[in-house]
Amino acid sequence: MPRQKLADKVEALRRQQAELAAKIKEAEAAERQKRREDDRRRQDVAGRVALILLDQQPEGEFARLFRAALADQVRGPADRVLFEGLPPLPAEEMPAKRGRPARTAPPPATEAAPAGSEQAA
Repeated sequence: MPRQKLADKVEALRRQQAELAAKIKEAEAAERQKRREDDRRRQDVAGRVALILLDQQPEGEFARLFRAALADQVRGPADRVLFEGLPPLPAEEMPAKRGRPARTAPPPATEAAPAGSEQAA
């Protein structure tokens, strides 16, 4: 009988472990969701402030820097049309996927040094 009691205790502890693992997973998911919501809210607030400053001083230094940053960083055609005065990108600069600029040329090939050779410094 003592072995059965130990086996029952082990089984009960394993169930508790599984329940705790599920609770931990739920808590981590809720934490990730909260971080995403906070980040989105932070971006919205910063964007509103930037647009207010842009409206208040359309020819000011902030406006110039902000427009330059938009022209440089906003790559999606659907995103660019949201900003008045932002010209479309030339075809060779259109993003290949998910906001990354397309490659215009392959990266340069690098030659590996033969095994056992050392470069002089």
